[in-house]
Amino acid sequence: MMVTVEEALARFFKIGAVLALLGALHMLTLLLPWYVVSPDTLVQVYINGYNVLETLALSVVGGVLAGVGLFVSSFMSRVSRVRLVLTSLAIAGGALAALSPTYLLMVKIPRLQVAGNIEWGLFASLFTALALLAVGILAALTRLSEPRYTYSFTGTTASTMPQLEETSGGETTFEPAESVDEGAMCTICYQDVSADDAVKCASCGMVYHRGCIDEWVSLNGNCPNCKSVVKS
Repeated sequence: MMVTVEEALARFFKIGAVLALLGALHMLTLLLPWYVVSPDTLVQVYINGYNVLETLALSVVGGVLAGVGLFVSSFMSRVSRVRLVLTSLAIAGGALAALSPTYLLMVKIPRLQVAGNIEWGLFASLFTALALLAVGILAALTRLSEPRYTYSFTGTTASTMPQLEETSGGETTFEPAESVDEGAMCTICYQDVSADDAVKCASCGMVYHRGCIDEWVSLNGNCPNCKSVVKS
């Protein structure tokens, strides 16, 4: 799915909030009965998620990893790093969270060698764990779209307007722009560009904000206008 930088940041904020909620809900499932042991027809012993040390540790660590994604990514300025952090923490947290009920059902219960039945708390735990993994995959699939080129110039003529080039197929670099035409607009963020914060593509001459093009190149590796590959 392709979104702009602004849409990506908004989506990652929502994803981080959902991860924090799911992480908290998963840890709350530890308070629910996961399994009921029935040694006879009169007695039933409930095993909650927190009763087993391994399931308690796996669920808490998994929930915390998923929950801190939004907090950690809030200190980062690059969208690519925000995506990487959210995706990594969500998948790692979801995997540990899913391992918790799986361990109880596949390892711990067989060792006890007792008859019993699965309780709804185990299903709730597994559901929240899978939801964490799904949200992590959603974050990983978020991609930036290429901008639509829109220019707004004041007091200039067509002869001073930068010319668009569809393709170049070569390599390019970005250098500080010595001067910028009045009213020039960055086609990544659609804001006015000033010479203090402008860089120019050596191949097509298009100008951008330094921060905008750094973010674009980190994700796409080329010039948004002429598509020349940016040399590292």
